[in-house]
Amino acid sequence: ANCASDYGVWYTFAGDGNSTTISTDAAAGFNHEMEIYTGNCGALASQSCHNVSGGGGVESTTFVAAIGTDYFVYVAYFSIFGGAGDTGDFTISRTCLAPATITFNSNGGSGTMTAQTESGTTAINANTFTQASCIFTGWNTVADGSGTDYTDGENYSFSSDITLYA
Repeated sequence: ANCASDYGVWYTFAGDGNSTTISTDAAAGFNHEMEIYTGNCGALASQSCHNVSGGGGVESTTFVAAIGTDYFVYVAYFSIFGGAGDTGDFTISRTCLAPATITFNSNGGSGTMTAQTESGTTAINANTFTQASCIFTGWNTVADGSGTDYTDGENYSFSSDITLYA
């Protein structure tokens, strides 16, 4: 392991294309680190290392787990000396958010826009529709403008599918 001691435990999972959050919650006094790797046991590549909580608390990272990629999660006691054998209790969890899609509707205008599918909070694509004698002022979840407003580039959680009308 690159950022934690040599005394830890390994967990593994296969990427499924979803936004993935890996969290570890350690008991008070257990200063742990969490490192995420890809590759194989002979050639692991560190993707991220987390040690922000100090003694006890939560370490967490969120990323899109690429389909077909094997991920390895290493959790260990933090030691700048690389050999601490301290142990402690912690809970590890993986939470996944399936991709969601925004469908763009020209609402009487011209042109096409490809639907936008993402996992996790991402900026909404910019409008490319046109309509004679109209100025685009934003998106809305209802064709008559009575729903929720969104602007080009505004962050959307992608927690559910939605249709946006120009």
